[in-house]
Amino acid sequence: MTLNMPSDKPLISVIVPVYNSMGVLETCLRSILAAMAHFGKAELILIDNGSTDGSYELLREGYGRDAKVLQQGSGTIASLRNRGAELADGQYLCFIDSDCVISARHLHNALDVFNTVNPAATGCKYDLPPSPHWVEETWSQLHRRDKDGYVNYLNAGNFIIKKSVFDRIGGFDERLPTDEDADLGGRMLAAGLSIYEAHDVSATHLGNPKSVIGFFKKELWHGSGMFRMHSRPYLDKVFLATILHVCLFILGIILALALKISLGWRIAAVFFALLPVPAATLCFRFGKSRKVYRPLRALLLYCVFFAAKGVAMIREFFRALGR
Repeated sequence: MTLNMPSDKPLISVIVPVYNSMGVLETCLRSILAAMAHFGKAELILIDNGSTDGSYELLREGYGRDAKVLQQGSGTIASLRNRGAELADGQYLCFIDSDCVISARHLHNALDVFNTVNPAATGCKYDLPPSPHWVEETWSQLHRRDKDGYVNYLNAGNFIIKKSVFDRIGGFDERLPTDEDADLGGRMLAAGLSIYEAHDVSATHLGNPKSVIGFFKKELWHGSGMFRMHSRPYLDKVFLATILHVCLFILGIILALALKISLGWRIAAVFFALLPVPAATLCFRFGKSRKVYRPLRALLLYCVFFAAKGVAMIREFFRALGR
């Protein structure tokens, strides 16, 4: 491990977990170093998770003098972030993923939020890269908030939290393969701590899925963490909607097998059983924003979203049975 210790303690520690990120890593780090140079009192902590594409060698040889560089053999992304927090000397922990790009004013803007609103944490949902694929653009438009305000959680890929709060809440849950940010948000809210989304603290995400299959795989991966989350409330909308979606799918199969109808109508019965939850979710989004970006594409993505969450739920159910 190469350590570069500043002469005085930094105010903000920027923590970047890395795994096989060669394609975007230097773009990410250049933007972070520019923001750090603009801000002044900041340090950079780079934690590699056993990359095999040369990412760690790039960190060690290209950034060893500008950052604390550590390689961890393997582990969850939550464990990488926690190792970075342990090394941090700053009063604030700024978590940025290795496929994200930030502005030169990113750290200044984050500190302004803490000084004016005084939340326990801040950040923002991802901005889109130039010329986005329709999958990432549609999904972003469906869930993007137009105004700053308090939220239940923020993606840990662009998340700034007071170190005292992070230590008090126990950091990220290292048992979770993903969705550790939603889990942390749930524990923060239960402890009466606020999370404030500020669009001035945005980051551009370069690693969004750029196909329907890629979107399914990403949501399947997130689902594996979602159904292991200890802090998830029982009345969580996505959790309950996924259960309903799976139940309707099972009901559709039962009806298709029980009814004396042609194969085409059997397939149609299963297909229509898969529509109510995605359609209801789309209507819910319309009710909140009074607009839906590209509704047919949005409906398709919600169908894929709940299909992935349903597969993850069934897989986690059988995993729990086998333990």
